[in-house]
Amino acid sequence: RCWVLRADELCWSAEEYSDQTPLTEISEIRLQYAPTRYVAQMYRSRIRLRNGKVWHLQNHHFAGMANFEDRSTDYRELMENLVWRVAAVQPQCAMIAGVSWFNWLFSSLFMCGSLLLLMVVMFYMWTAIGWLVIVKLLIILFFLPRAFLWIKRNRPRRFDPRNIPVELLPR
Repeated sequence: RCWVLRADELCWSAEEYSDQTPLTEISEIRLQYAPTRYVAQMYRSRIRLRNGKVWHLQNHHFAGMANFEDRSTDYRELMENLVWRVAAVQPQCAMIAGVSWFNWLFSSLFMCGSLLLLMVVMFYMWTAIGWLVIVKLLIILFFLPRAFLWIKRNRPRRFDPRNIPVELLPR
């Protein structure tokens, strides 16, 4: 999809499909940090319209298996301008940082609980698969900082459009 922000509307087009909406029809803008195995600095936004449609944007474009094109500069510029323009023409629009409370609590508790359970299982399995435990621990240690960053950055909250949270937009 190619996204274009015009003076009073947001448009997208993709091959034979396209859509557009006036900025006054946007009811919610949600910014999220969404890392993956292949892209540590993935950011996503969800734009909810009054008619119930939801549009998703992200700063990386899928180009092939484990291959993503970084479009962070354009994404950041688009999102900053979109937030500022929508706030100017639609003051009731909800500007939200992070995921929903349910998603954040469930994911955080599940991640911490799984980590504890995994540590207990690996402790008791050491004699059976000692060298494999070390490999698994190294993999977990590699992804652990990304998991804690997700918890920290995606804490649900509202934000002031003049002060967009820097941790939810690519640098």
